[in-house]
Amino acid sequence: MVGKLKPAFKLATGAGGKAAAKPKSKAASRRGCKMSASLAALLGAPRKRTPLGAMMAFGVQGPVAPADPTLHVLVRCTDTATKSVAGVPLAKGAGDVMTALVPASKLAKFVAAPQVQRVSAPRMMRPLMDIALPLAGVPKYVKKTGMSGKGVIIGIVDTGIDLTHPDFTGRVLKLWDQEIAGPGPGDGLGNFGAVLTGAAMTVSKDVHGHGTHVAGIAGGGGQAYPGVATGAEYLIVKTNFQNSAIVEGVRWIFAEAAKLGRPCVVNLSLGGHYDSHDGMDDTSVAISDECGPGRLVVAAAGNEGGDPIHAAQAVTAASPGSFGILVKPRKSLESAPYFLVNGWYSGKGSCEVRAVSSTGANTAWQKLIATDPAVKTYTLGGDTVTISTPDSAAPNGDRQFVVEVQGNAGPVQGGTWKVEVRRKSGNPGVVHAWLLLHPDRPSSARFAVPVFDSLIGSPGAGLDVVTVASYTSRNTWKDLSGEEESVGLAPDTISEFSSPGPLRGGGLKPDVAAPGAMIASCLSSASAVEQGNVIAKRYRVMAGTSMAAPFVSGLLALLLEGKPQTTPAQAKAWLKKGSSIPNAAAGKHDVKWGYGLIKV
Repeated sequence: MVGKLKPAFKLATGAGGKAAAKPKSKAASRRGCKMSASLAALLGAPRKRTPLGAMMAFGVQGPVAPADPTLHVLVRCTDTATKSVAGVPLAKGAGDVMTALVPASKLAKFVAAPQVQRVSAPRMMRPLMDIALPLAGVPKYVKKTGMSGKGVIIGIVDTGIDLTHPDFTGRVLKLWDQEIAGPGPGDGLGNFGAVLTGAAMTVSKDVHGHGTHVAGIAGGGGQAYPGVATGAEYLIVKTNFQNSAIVEGVRWIFAEAAKLGRPCVVNLSLGGHYDSHDGMDDTSVAISDECGPGRLVVAAAGNEGGDPIHAAQAVTAASPGSFGILVKPRKSLESAPYFLVNGWYSGKGSCEVRAVSSTGANTAWQKLIATDPAVKTYTLGGDTVTISTPDSAAPNGDRQFVVEVQGNAGPVQGGTWKVEVRRKSGNPGVVHAWLLLHPDRPSSARFAVPVFDSLIGSPGAGLDVVTVASYTSRNTWKDLSGEEESVGLAPDTISEFSSPGPLRGGGLKPDVAAPGAMIASCLSSASAVEQGNVIAKRYRVMAGTSMAAPFVSGLLALLLEGKPQTTPAQAKAWLKKGSSIPNAAAGKHDVKWGYGLIKV
């Protein structure tokens, strides 16, 4: 269970919407903020509830956190050869972004260390084929080339896998379950979870079913509903879905594949919106840095194509920004326990931020804060507002702010809230904001004036990651009892839910589209599933970019069998060559389709 974090820094909240000042650190004052806005907001939120998407403190098994919870953070240092900070070991991969398990009691000392440049928050991500194979030309390609993915590793970082499913018999080499007690994988990675092999792997259960379905699409070996690369073998990470743990999962898979001398493609059918949406956030950079010859990563674009969770406004001296947020009433079944606004703007300017409740009460205008944690809390009626505005640029040169609102004795006050942004100096340009909600209440709030673009977050925003949109290959099927089932998606076109690009700043994403609805694949025996989605014994249908991504992972496993040193750029070129958008010129990119539906 998620632990309730006691802030590592004592934060006092005054009455009437006024925030009490925090003691300042001289070291922090000299160097400016090193904590990301998300980490500061995490530390500053009231202890009665773990902030939205926050970390699970390691070792927490109940609703009360240990006296000294551990944070799994992402770290950048001035010297990438640094092995430890303040007595805390650093886990390093191929690039500049490292990870560390930092006890909350050591966080202030860790951040203040002179070799530390930036520390980012642990944030939770979430998991986002019968007729699909012919649609993409897979049977013909396999027959022509003789490729099956033999000798190639497919890595799956997801909810786990059903080792008892016959489609995976003898093909899963190792499994790192990050949610069970253990010493971790060693080799400089985090000391959490357990690596299992052989019969011991069956103790790890996929109770969600998402990972099993994804693995089946990529390479399931069944006759009735085969995957794409039926000759490949697997390395599985059952992740806890913290971004830092996902990064370590990718590193572990590539390290294990390297020990075997095998090329590898890692599938990430997961994501979130806590990042900068430009591919330069710590998670996206860390994963892209792991890519290289024979080391490919595929990610889902996301399923928020129709969700009103992105807004953008130009902010100038004469024109401040005002982001209206429509929150469901407290008595509604869709009331909001909390909501969070993740804002970004150009580092060429500086802004002040405030929140205005639906009652008209407002916080003070909060300017940039030069000390860690750069956060203040305010009380507006029955709600608590946490605002983080660090006076430091992120690695992409931009500034981030976070505004989180939570109800003190129940849901957040309903009505129209506002997050207002005004220019203080320079040219902040366009301010982008993303709205994050309770995962069980996705309709509890929305932007009043949304923009339906730039909805691909990390890790799909990664520049070396192959990012996949979803194409609806069918919208009807027969369940196990022979009953005709259907879903309200238009067939033979891009799926309505598929998240569009471009990246913030204009980068082209997604890369390609692949069948993602409704896809038949393996059913985990440990998962609960509606019978209407069960199409045969041990098989079910699911929809999402989560299903489209492993389709492409399987295709790249076929490519790697013949060309084991394929680079990310070469893989993208190969996919682009065989992709097309209906009624569009060859080579055209579209924010929903990418370069089009893949065809090999």
